[in-house]
Amino acid sequence: MTGKQFGAGCARLADFSHGRWYFALQVPGPDGGRERARRGGFATLAEAERACWELAQLPGPEAVGRTWTVRRWLRFWLSELDGRLRPTTVLNYRSIVGPDPV
Repeated sequence: MTGKQFGAGCARLADFSHGRWYFALQVPGPDGGRERARRGGFATLAEAERACWELAQLPGPEAVGRTWTVRRWLRFWLSELDGRLRPTTVLNYRSIVGPDPV
């Protein structure tokens, strides 16, 4: 009634039909490193496992593409522009995309 989340104190925590399922998976990033892909909101464990398996089967760049937001992709794209465009153009693009999170 109050809107406060119960967390570990939830009486229905052991009920598998209560709540949503999430997964986390390490995928190759565009810079050769690893990136964590997280997805959630699945009604069943089987749905979450199937989505995790499908993401794991994709080639690295495609898997990363499925996990990035537009803002994150634009930041990556901007990092690749140094030296190719005028500095003021890159500065204007960066101001549109917004600052990097801290």
